[in-house]
Amino acid sequence: MLEMPEPLVPGTRTRLLLVAGSRNARAEATVVWMAEDTPYRIGVRFTAWSSGTDRLVWERLLAFQAGPTARAAVRLPSSFVITCRIPPDSYVAGRAENISDAGLMIALDEALALSARVRVAVPPRIMLSPVEVETEVMWARADLEGHSVLHGLRFVRDDVDKELFIISALLGQDFDAGKSFRGRKRRG
Repeated sequence: MLEMPEPLVPGTRTRLLLVAGSRNARAEATVVWMAEDTPYRIGVRFTAWSSGTDRLVWERLLAFQAGPTARAAVRLPSSFVITCRIPPDSYVAGRAENISDAGLMIALDEALALSARVRVAVPPRIMLSPVEVETEVMWARADLEGHSVLHGLRFVRDDVDKELFIISALLGQDFDAGKSFRGRKRRG
């Protein structure tokens, strides 16, 4: 993620220059998401380095910034139904593809606006009531097959609603998996 004074829309190819002490390192990257705050926040995917040394300099900086793992939050692959409420009263059904302590990736039939505030809910289960959490759309792009639009959402608040949402989503996913497992007939 980079902060920029001017916007760079997803798909924009760019060249980056890193000045690290007495070393300069160059890289080519493509913008994959943008948040319309000031300064603009953009997410990039590296596509090429000028040399192996340049790549090493960038990797050391990223490891230093991110810690021992490449991501700040561990993402858990998931597959559960969600409903998005877009204020004031528009609803869109979709599916969560992964979840982390920072947010989730969802697939919808339509694109949501970047920076839009969206309330995401998981359906109720036998002993769990529906749980809803406020998120912000950080990026959106078509999936590889072109059937749906993937969205990166970040949780707006780090509070009990977020924790309940994550717990409910994961427990519900386990419940659904167990239900389909129990419904299978034994071979024999």
